[in-house]
Amino acid sequence: MEIPNYSDPCTVYPNINSTAATGPALAHNLTIEGNSTVDRGLARLVTGELRVYGDFVDHANGFIQRETSVFTLAGGNQVFAREPYQVLRVDGGGIKTVNNNGENVQIPTVIEKSLTLLNGIISTGPQTLSLADNSGATITGENDTNYILGIVQTYERAAPGTAQNFNNIGITLTFTGNDPGNVRVVRTTGQSVVTAGKPSISRTFGLQPDYPTGLSATAVFHYLNHETMNVTAGGLSAAQLDKSKLTFYVSGNGGAGFINKGRTSTDGATEVTLANLTQFATTTLGEDDGTLPVHMLYFTAIHAADGALLNWGTASELNNAGFDVQVSTDGVSFSTLATIKPAAATSDAP
Repeated sequence: MEIPNYSDPCTVYPNINSTAATGPALAHNLTIEGNSTVDRGLARLVTGELRVYGDFVDHANGFIQRETSVFTLAGGNQVFAREPYQVLRVDGGGIKTVNNNGENVQIPTVIEKSLTLLNGIISTGPQTLSLADNSGATITGENDTNYILGIVQTYERAAPGTAQNFNNIGITLTFTGNDPGNVRVVRTTGQSVVTAGKPSISRTFGLQPDYPTGLSATAVFHYLNHETMNVTAGGLSAAQLDKSKLTFYVSGNGGAGFINKGRTSTDGATEVTLANLTQFATTTLGEDDGTLPVHMLYFTAIHAADGALLNWGTASELNNAGFDVQVSTDGVSFSTLATIKPAAATSDAP
């Protein structure tokens, strides 16, 4: 273990038991050796704060943190071990990258209580950072300077009629009607998908309710400004997406194709709302492509003795006020004969 501002490493002790330290404890590079869970060193952080300024490597899951303690990544660019962390703080600037090299025991990175971004970026790489299931573990401090880049997931109970922000992961769902049970939310940032011939913002959510049948929810999609800039996907690029045009896009086939689901409102800055989301799958925001809110399946007109018989069907209707049936004698000037109410004014139901 090395102490910041010391030129030579301190002696490495096989066991350090300190009950009277005033802290915070400081370390430069911190390595816990080990080959397996029965052949390893152990470091227990029981109380107070440990601030690590260099890399943190744990070869065999020998780090144990109690819930009354704080582990802080306090340096610049750092790598840190995949561990269950009770309270994790990010400070000191730079990029903190989840390490999966040289570990003899592979475990996920789990936040049990809280992750606070004070100064710096966490990069998960190909790994997933998980908020412990139904724990209420929270993310705080994300903004355009301090944020998590990569994959974050949570699994929380979502009761109908109650807004659930899934531990501040970036999307809020208020379900109506049926009970969804628990909902797994997987957020991916740093990469875009193609929506209507343009890249999306560099943020997607995978939404997986335990009981998806017959569900409807008001969804508020939160994003960061930098996620609308310099986005690329499928050979397409955009220097800056028009935030006033952002709308919901959902893919039901694993991200292979996205359908414009519209929006109910936007603040034009950091969030877009859709009042009647009924498809829970991979969801993102992209610029509105001007698609009509009604997806037609068929339209037929049959001559009748006293006029014409019209029939039509829709695959979905979103924010549809109705259908105006118009007539013309010259094909230029039209007048409305009747307005037919939609199947459901703000529904995806046909």
